Formats: sequence, C-alpha cells, structure tokens
Amino acid sequence: MRTNHFWKQAIMACVLLFILLPVAANAQTKPVQNNVPPCFCCESINAYQLTPPVITGPDPLCACPPVIYSIVPCPGASITWTVVDNLGNAVTFTGQSTASITLTLPLAATATSVTITVKISCKDKFVQTQKIVKIKPKPNPCFPYSITNDGNGGFVINATGNVGYPNAWRITQIVPDNTPCSAWAYGPVLFPDQAIQNATWSGALLPGKTYRIIHWVENCSPTYIASDCRGCCWVCFTITPSALVAPSGTPTGNLKSKTAFPKKGTKVDLMNVSVSPQIDVLTDEMKKELKK
Repeated sequence: MRTNHFWKQAIMACVLLFILLPVAANAQTKPVQNNVPPCFCCESINAYQLTPPVITGPDPLCACPPVIYSIVPCPGASITWTVVDNLGNAVTFTGQSTASITLTLPLAATATSVTITVKISCKDKFVQTQKIVKIKPKPNPCFPYSITNDGNGGFVINATGNVGYPNAWRITQIVPDNTPCSAWAYGPVLFPDQAIQNATWSGALLPGKTYRIIHWVENCSPTYIASDCRGCCWVCFTITPSALVAPSGTPTGNLKSKTAFPKKGTKVDLMNVSVSPQIDVLTDEMKKELKK
C-alpha cells in the first residue's frame, strides 16, 4: 500500500515539474523593462547618457515657409543649433535651445546648400550631429511658347512649363481694351486654370483684342495648389485685322495689310512681346482672382 502511494506522489511531482519548468524558463528569459531614456542629463549627480541626435526636416530644402528641422528632446541636456549656407553666411532661425528650429527665409539667392549642426551638452560632455541639405533650385516661371495659324482663321497656342515642378496655366482676353499688359486684369477665359505641364489651345481669336497667357509654377508643393510659394509670369499679344500677331500695343497701321490667313502651321512673329517680371509673392488682388 505504501509503495503504491509513493509512486502516485512521484508521478504527480513529475507532472508538476513538467508543467512548471517551461514557465520558469520563460520567466528567466523575459527581458527586464528599462525605463532609462536613450538620452538624458542629470548634472546634480553627474549622471548622463548622450546619444547623437538625428536631425529631421525637408531634404532637399525648398525655400517656402515654414522650413522646420527638429530632433528628439534629450531631458536635462542643453541644445545648441547653428545653420550656415555654403557661401559661409549664417542663416537666421528661431527656436535656439529647443528641440525644433524654423529657418528664416528667404535664403541667399545663390546659395545651393545649408549645413545644420546641433549639439547636445551635459556639463563638459557633448555629442553633436551635422546635416548638409541641398537647396531645391527655384523654377523660373517665364516660359517658351509659340502661336501658329491653323490656316482657317484660327490659332494654336503652345506653351511649355517646367519639368519636375507642378505647373498651371490660364489664357484670357484682357478687358477693357488698351489695358496695359502689366495690369492684373482679364476678361473672358479661353483656357481655364489647368494644372498641367504644357498648355495647348486652339480656336478663334478676335482681331484688335489683347490676350494674356499666364503661367504659374509651384516651388515646393508636390502638387499644384493656389499658394504664395510659387512663381508667376505672363505674356500678352494682340490679333490684328490682317490675322497677324503683333506685340501688345503695336499700331496695326505698321503692319502690311493681308486679307488671306498665313499658311497652316506658320509661326507668327512675336518679337518684343511684353513679358512680366517674375512674381514671387502674389498680391491680395491676385489671390482673390485665383480663388474664383
């Protein structure tokens, strides 16, 4: 009887051991929670752990506000930023001694890159990181274009935008007549705003009327948007009764009379067509019109 009882206890002990051993093994291999931050500074007890910060922000840099660069904060440590361009000019910014800075724009027109340095310090100990960021070239919104006759009294307008940047176009008649090309005024829209790289339009144009081709190109956004951060350029031209295209303001009497339209595909003389200077910041009037 005692022998049977002994074996029963032995079997139960083995079963329990078989169950508990894996649990114990898992408990021993389970990692201990570490609440120590990856970067900290305790000057009072001279304890620190400094890790090189990672600078995050736009790369390449597009000179369109806001331009923000930041790091993960290091509790207790002091933070020092410096920013210079490749010409040696100090770039001003806000946010010194914090984990995030905002660059002051515009940057130097001929600068091609900026070097951003951030130093994390704890008493006499420090680590620092440097990041060199290229400046994205600013596109020129002024554009090549052509106006040709279709041989049937109509015209074909082709305008070429910037490769690698979002473009948008509008073609309008200028109203009232004799409005200078430099004035921001337009009438009937022939080619409504379209966000495409190149613009092509064909149709009839009225003799004696002035028309404007407007081009916008985004500097920073990956898609075309109505924003301040874009360039704008336009040209104006006038259709004469002889179906020739002359520079805006050119007296029609200076052109030879011609009753027949030029041969289909013939390019029209556009010498001295009025071209506006590049516009970086749109006026309030322009912004209002663009939202229509």
